[in-house]
Amino acid sequence: MKLRCDYIIKSIEGKNVLIPIGSDVISMSKLITVNNSALVILEYLKEEISFSDLLNKLIEKFDDVEVDTLKEDVTEFLNILKENSLL
Repeated sequence: MKLRCDYIIKSIEGKNVLIPIGSDVISMSKLITVNNSALVILEYLKEEISFSDLLNKLIEKFDDVEVDTLKEDVTEFLNILKENSLL
């Protein structure tokens, strides 16, 4: 899996907002706010990566988070990206 477009992160009222850019961006109906963990995921998704490789990298980086919790949170964020045609 890999992000379908480039993006910028803009701080709006203290929140990080994901803004897709480029000619192939599909219109989005809502803004996607991201936390620092999601920013790390977005960095990994700039290149092709499998879910298991992504999860393993995140487990190494966030070793204080339970694996099941991390897996659920990553899956939820990836679903948001898919719902907005970003992945």
